Amino acid sequence: MKARLNFPAARLAFVLMSKSMACAIAQTWTMTAAPTNEYWQAIASSADGSTLVAVSSNGIYASTNGGANWLHTGAPATNWSGVASAADGVDLVAVVDGGLIYTSTNSGTTWGSTGAFASWQGVASSGKGTRLVAVYAQGFSNGGISTSTNAGATWTDRAPTNGYGWYSVASSADGIKLAAMMVDELTPGGPYGWIYTSTNAGGTWTQATRIGGPCALASS
Repeated sequence: MKARLNFPAARLAFVLMSKSMACAIAQTWTMTAAPTNEYWQAIASSADGSTLVAVSSNGIYASTNGGANWLHTGAPATNWSGVASAADGVDLVAVVDGGLIYTSTNSGTTWGSTGAFASWQGVASSGKGTRLVAVYAQGFSNGGISTSTNAGATWTDRAPTNGYGWYSVASSADGIKLAAMMVDELTPGGPYGWIYTSTNAGGTWTQATRIGGPCALASS
């Protein structure tokens, strides 16, 4: 099972970054108009922060004005677990834990299914939305990494063969440099999170570091 961060009574927040900040630390937060009765699982943003998309078990919500207003899109109510956005906020991808991968080419207004059935846990997108990477896990044992170079039309299995579940993934803007996190439940003292990196769009992977537990990944 994937460990989830559920916030049924909390509104989605959008980071407001001060121009005078000396470092990239969120100084203030503003509560948006997103529904307060959703179990939010993941959120993604366009490069300029105007288009936001968030997933819950009740469906996918989108905002085109930085979170001031939200639209409940036509995506089905299912076990959504991850979402990612291209830089322009037009091309989106979302994954289902125990389902398919879905893509949208109109900022979330409509969605179409793609990819194989799996317990998808996370997804990331390049800036142009053409290169995608998604991770899956069957419990803490059998999982993998899949990539697409054509905006999700077809997918290729790229997972390191180690028998563990993969839970989070991040991509550079060009989709070439990737990072993925797998969970090791078998080593005494765990669970441990292992970070793997790829510098060739997922063709090969290198074990980078072990952390104290599962985490979420993000990339510039």
